[in-house]
Amino acid sequence: MAGEIFISYRRADQAWAQLLHSQLRAEGVEAWYDAQVGAGQDWRIATAKALESSQIFVLLFSENAAQSSDIAKELAAATLEKKLIIPVRLQNIAPKGAFLYELASRNWVNAYEDTEAKLAQLAKGLAHLVRTGARDESVLPIDRADGGAHTPAAAARKSMRTPAIIAAAAVLVIAVSGIAAWLLWRSLQPAAPGRAQATSQDVAQKAQSATPVFSPPAHSVAVLPFANLTGDATKEYLGDGLAEEVINTLTKVPGLKVPARTSSFAYKGRYVNVRDIGKDLQVGTILEGSVRSAGTEMRITAQLINAQDGLHLWSETYDRKFTDLFKLQDELAVAIVKALQVNLNGASPESVTQALPTKDVEAYQLTLQGFAALEAGGGPQGPSNALNLFQQAVARDPSYARAYAGMAMAQLHTHPTIGSGQTQQGMLIAAEQAARHALRLDPNSAVAETVLGRLAFQHYDMVEAESHYRRAAELDPSDALLKFDHAVVQAYVGHMRDAVQTMRDAYARAPAIPQVVLFAGTVHSWAGLDAEALKYANLAAALGVPQDNAGLGEIRGLAALRAGRYADYLRDSFLPEPGETVAELQPALELSRMVLAAVTDPSKRAAALAARARLYPRGATLTARAANRCGYSGARAYVILGDLNAAFDLANQCLDEAPAGQVSGEACPWQPEWRNFRKDPRFQAYIARRGAIAYYEKYGPPDDCELKDGKLACH
Repeated sequence: MAGEIFISYRRADQAWAQLLHSQLRAEGVEAWYDAQVGAGQDWRIATAKALESSQIFVLLFSENAAQSSDIAKELAAATLEKKLIIPVRLQNIAPKGAFLYELASRNWVNAYEDTEAKLAQLAKGLAHLVRTGARDESVLPIDRADGGAHTPAAAARKSMRTPAIIAAAAVLVIAVSGIAAWLLWRSLQPAAPGRAQATSQDVAQKAQSATPVFSPPAHSVAVLPFANLTGDATKEYLGDGLAEEVINTLTKVPGLKVPARTSSFAYKGRYVNVRDIGKDLQVGTILEGSVRSAGTEMRITAQLINAQDGLHLWSETYDRKFTDLFKLQDELAVAIVKALQVNLNGASPESVTQALPTKDVEAYQLTLQGFAALEAGGGPQGPSNALNLFQQAVARDPSYARAYAGMAMAQLHTHPTIGSGQTQQGMLIAAEQAARHALRLDPNSAVAETVLGRLAFQHYDMVEAESHYRRAAELDPSDALLKFDHAVVQAYVGHMRDAVQTMRDAYARAPAIPQVVLFAGTVHSWAGLDAEALKYANLAAALGVPQDNAGLGEIRGLAALRAGRYADYLRDSFLPEPGETVAELQPALELSRMVLAAVTDPSKRAAALAARARLYPRGATLTARAANRCGYSGARAYVILGDLNAAFDLANQCLDEAPAGQVSGEACPWQPEWRNFRKDPRFQAYIARRGAIAYYEKYGPPDDCELKDGKLACH
């Protein structure tokens, strides 16, 4: 009977909920968990309705679950409605708070050891209860409430005192009080005369009618990172690498839409309904799974889900040795092609498999770990650790192109005081050498092309940078982070309309990557499109970007400046960048404060102009952050004041005193405030110092400008 079983769990335990759901389905029983909430539905109404129609309430209990007020409310509702409650312990912990009162005396399924096998036993027992309609817990793999003295729960029962019971009951009462709103659809009062009473179906239909129809391509799949259920956090790279290789294989299948790794991996570690993922990425199916390991053996569970209704289309479990990892990746890709019934024009599904990236499985795993270390961050030590792993990989297989590309990326980001002791310039030279070697081994390495693009940009060679980014985009047209990099170059040279479109495309492909959403807002802000920029800023904040983030502040600050709210501009636009010191930030802030005071009180103009000599004395060597702040915040102050002599003088000084290889000033000259700066004859000499004239000769002049006989004229 569909809907007989309700699975309650915390987001961090979603992989176990999915596994139990698939095990129950294998037993011929349908269960409900909130991944089945439909597009446009109110999840509270859908959850309440599912709970009411169920007879068995399965609670997956863990440290995370114990902290959830929503789960406490679900448990309270199940108790009030006299459901058969089956608590499943995923960790060896005792119930607390609201859970203590209700669960301490119940029979538990202890699944914190050999979890998969215990859940399989539970699924068989639950299927028996559903088929027979019985409430006999003896068919379940339970530990009796009066046994299991070794568990924390048993210890809690033995030491329980009346005050604890009273306290827990009080917490439970509070939790129950929240059920009224949560179950609102069940308890609506009679409508007032002349008004129709709403129903849950009305609410859902209204929500759905306000949402555009989701109609993804027939053959489309997003591959999510496989959940790491090994119990070893250091093996996180296994599931990521498996998913990435499946993506790489499927992208070669004609007629199959597969979002890039950066797009799909944005949902890692977050609870997002599969329907929402499908809608975000415009795909009809989602592949997800899990990885477990023991010694040299591993177990991979994979399932293909319909993103429109949440139903499973296909699932399989593979038991393999680590040495068979490449074969397994091919098996998965072939299985998906078969399940989606992709037309291969007569070719067999097996034809989609790709050549091995390396014959050395250990070199492959070292490379996966290297990219995982790069993505994890961890300060300057992260790239250094990644570099060490990539070096080990190429030592094992000197022909492994991807390891060399990873090495180049790590060298690009490795701090010169960490690791080999090379200077910053030495690291950049090594990064270029590694990237070019990767391309000799594999001319289709988008990672290597991206590294060379970044290096060219740092050396003001905008033509070379553009060439590498265009090639990278050809090789990996779906990568949103690559588009992010390309948009930086486009904005820097004044192709702002192209930069805006590039970031809109990046956002469409990866709406869940916070840095993509934030930079989409930044580019719109630079282009003077403040309303759109603020929308992106709010979306980025909703994705977890902190409110004190300097990028958010700059978007809001520029909007405030253009609206004449100078105090808000000074507050928001001068939030420190990561690692930026007071000494690096303060000169531009003080200069801007004095200039804005002069804008409203002309008698203060002379003081604002004179302050430059004190705040930015000539002959100083600026740090990279100070030079950049000087170029976009300091020079901007004199642009706002309308003194172009002071603006050009300071802007050029910022370039003079910037460290070698440091791009100063970002996209400031192309912002609306700088129009008169761009129209000045001195602008060409300034922009030539930024390596842009050769770019214009090859790729066209910047927005609202003309290039004739080598002369740039902006309007």
